[in-house]
Amino acid sequence: MAYIVFDIGGTQTRVALAEESSVLGDLETYDTPQSYDEGVERLAAAVGRLSDGHNVEAIAGGLPGLFDASKQRLVRAPNLTGWIGEPIAEALAARIGLPVFLENDAALGALGEARQGAGKNFGIVAYIAVGTGVGGARIVSGHIDSHAAGFEPGHQIIDSEGASFGAANGRLERLIAGAGLKAQTGLEAKDIHDPRVWSRAAKQLAAGLVNAAVHWSPHVIVLGGSLICGVDGIPVVQVEEEFKRRLGDIYPELPAIKMATLGRQAGLVGAAEYARGKLREPRTRAM
Repeated sequence: MAYIVFDIGGTQTRVALAEESSVLGDLETYDTPQSYDEGVERLAAAVGRLSDGHNVEAIAGGLPGLFDASKQRLVRAPNLTGWIGEPIAEALAARIGLPVFLENDAALGALGEARQGAGKNFGIVAYIAVGTGVGGARIVSGHIDSHAAGFEPGHQIIDSEGASFGAANGRLERLIAGAGLKAQTGLEAKDIHDPRVWSRAAKQLAAGLVNAAVHWSPHVIVLGGSLICGVDGIPVVQVEEEFKRRLGDIYPELPAIKMATLGRQAGLVGAAEYARGKLREPRTRAM
């Protein structure tokens, strides 16, 4: 059994063949079209090429945004505004003739790390990824936890005054992610060499992780994303120190903090795991 999995980002799309064991095979990468129609056509074409000669059972992938309750359409997607409200799953299924399963990209990254990466063998995994934005999800017993709308840890309020360092609304994402740092400093994250900026971001991320710990009560917190796993970025050692300092008087035993191990493959691996799980549910059909 095989799946076609994809990870659609605001700037780049990655599509791959995944075997039953979630081992990734052939991979195609291209710039993400802002046009929904072009995006669906390019994705369907990539699926067709990668499926050739394989017994593909389903298609699954992630997009950066908030879905409706049926996981068929995006209702909020700041980096893919042309895709909002469109019947993504239905359109793909009509072109491909296979079940199509969609989920938030960070949630699939969380699932990949929980099943095959740094969160493996932990019961409850809190996953936080810091890159251009901040995303994440809670994984319980190897499954994306039930939720009413979706997980948005990047939108938690860290600065209640909402004005520190020019970060509107005081949200974690505006304070520590790439887009927010650029708004504060005028620089891309890779060009920021002032240790004070990164030290401040470490303290703010630690505050966000304390919130995740007290709200989600995880066994482990897995940190991913380019500003965590890249060469330069937020100093995780300082994050851990600040996390322990702020939370040590609450819990006798703190959740472990681990670096993600799957890198950019996390979302694709998670998509394969997600497809496998959905196919095992009763009455699964193409959308």
